[in-house]
Amino acid sequence: MKEYTPLALLPLDDPKLGEKTSGYVVQRQAKGLQVASINRELQVLRRLLHLAVEWGFVDQAPKIRMLTGEQHREFVLTPEEEAKYPTVAREPLASVATLLADTGMRPEECYRLRWEYLTWLNGRYGALFS
Repeated sequence: MKEYTPLALLPLDDPKLGEKTSGYVVQRQAKGLQVASINRELQVLRRLLHLAVEWGFVDQAPKIRMLTGEQHREFVLTPEEEAKYPTVAREPLASVATLLADTGMRPEECYRLRWEYLTWLNGRYGALFS
């Protein structure tokens, strides 16, 4: 986004921000980006603007509209793929993937884990508390 000068040089409270965002979208589409990729970029801009409001830099965030037509993909890991993954992945990725698959945790939950959340008092396999 910072390379798109018409948008990058605008102050956060400029009323033309929405209009310049449209130009940015057109430019990204012309470069062949998929709708999902452009929407992720727009989400970053939305977050930036909402933080600017939260931190008192601007009074309100302009509306940034997402593009329609995004294709959502859903992938379900088969038990065979799950069993194969730790044998080909390097550490610590293999251990993290095993933990995610076995516990159903989201990655951000896994990354916040601390040793004091584990107990081995419940038997051989232990227990996890958050």
